Amino acid sequence: MKFTNRQAIRPNRFRLTYDDGTESIVELTRVAPENGESLGTPVTAEVLNSAFDEKQNTLSAYDDTVNLTEGDSGTIISALFNEPDFFETDYSYIAQNAISTDFEIDKKAWSATLTEFSYGQDYTINIDTLPYESAYTEFTLRELNYGVPSVFASEPEKTPSFAICFNAENPDNSVLCRFFVTENKIRLIKSNGTIIDETYFSGTLNGRIGVQRCTNLSGGYKYKIYIEGKEAGILTGETDATAKGNVSLIFRNCKACVAYWKTKGKN
Repeated sequence: MKFTNRQAIRPNRFRLTYDDGTESIVELTRVAPENGESLGTPVTAEVLNSAFDEKQNTLSAYDDTVNLTEGDSGTIISALFNEPDFFETDYSYIAQNAISTDFEIDKKAWSATLTEFSYGQDYTINIDTLPYESAYTEFTLRELNYGVPSVFASEPEKTPSFAICFNAENPDNSVLCRFFVTENKIRLIKSNGTIIDETYFSGTLNGRIGVQRCTNLSGGYKYKIYIEGKEAGILTGETDATAKGNVSLIFRNCKACVAYWKTKGKN
């Protein structure tokens, strides 16, 4: 999230509303105090962005609570949303507790970068403190790179892909929406490799990628795929396969920069 400055059409003009309901337009001029006191800090985009960046690494989310850890004292300020049936928890505008030993994470820039990869190895980013029941996960994919396409025909195990994984408490019930980069194909796959459903898409995967997970009329789950904000396909899952858990991103046979990840859901 970044603040931007807006230019007022009529700067320094204000509308005053009085107790009796009448209004008047006044123009205020900022004058420096005669006693030498400071005018204070102007509330500009630069000031707000700097303040926000300073706090990014101290923000965390869990269940219906947002915590802010203050300095080295360990003091935690918490905001508790204690009506989860009414309040839809939205963590889109704070830095989630992304954890990875593979990617270099820069929370202030809201990005995670994988610079090298080996064939056949999975590289994971875990957002491990965000339980969900219905959830929408989105991120921006940049600098997606992989090997020579001619290799994939003879060695399909080297096909580049990445997945949004909805993890269950029982790993056997976890499911992945796996994007096959060079085949324009998306599969819904169980953790044991069983293919549940698949669909195809058009266009590039360098950009905004999103998956909305929600229940369908039969009591199972469906996964709506979005590319650059447009619906690209729907995958249908099994009944109660992954009721609550956490979300992770898994890359195989490719490298990329993931930015502006955001997940919101109803617990």
